[in-house]
Amino acid sequence: MLPIVQEIRHAIAAPLPGERERPCELITPPIEVNHQERLESLLAKARFLNFTIPAESATHLHFDATPLCSARVIANLVNILWIHGENLKRLVGTNTRCTRLGTWNEKLLALVNQPDFSELPWSDAKAHLAKLQLTKYCDFNLKNLIHEIKSKHTFEARIFPSSMHPQPIIEAAALMEAILRYAITAPKISLSAPLEWKLESVQEFLKELPLSEDFRFVWLSRAKRISYIL
Repeated sequence: MLPIVQEIRHAIAAPLPGERERPCELITPPIEVNHQERLESLLAKARFLNFTIPAESATHLHFDATPLCSARVIANLVNILWIHGENLKRLVGTNTRCTRLGTWNEKLLALVNQPDFSELPWSDAKAHLAKLQLTKYCDFNLKNLIHEIKSKHTFEARIFPSSMHPQPIIEAAALMEAILRYAITAPKISLSAPLEWKLESVQEFLKELPLSEDFRFVWLSRAKRISYIL
């Protein structure tokens, strides 16, 4: 399950003497199997120690970037997340107090949608991407993938809220993994304007993703609840 999940960063806060609180991070090593059990073993300790979730917290999911090292795949991924990014943030309940988020520079869109970009060898595509000087402080961080930091060759999704229990994190990871797999397997995703929230379009997108039926049910149900509230 979730074989390309690399690492989970989970920001939490620990109480200190004098009624002070100091933010800290719970950072896992790479996880390939037994995600639920391994996360629960860490979060159970945090709950026992009365750790709490701070106002500006987030869960950052890192995925092994190796399967994404293709000009075509990166172009697909950028276009998918540009089109569906705002709807995804609403779907997962991104913490609005997080300050180090935001969309990509439109120069990235222009580059990956040049007619010949998807046909480039990865080394050439990566060189072009590196010239953009992308920041890591955005919804989806490509910087580690482009510059190949040896100890962190990852794609990072930064939009997910924090939880003191593993199940919401597992569900978020399954959704993001399905989006990555969709980008890998799709022949070509064309760019269009970001979609406004409509239940039908969100449902259609979720049904296209290679999700297990259990996780698809979770996210389809959440989409319906959000639409009901709106």
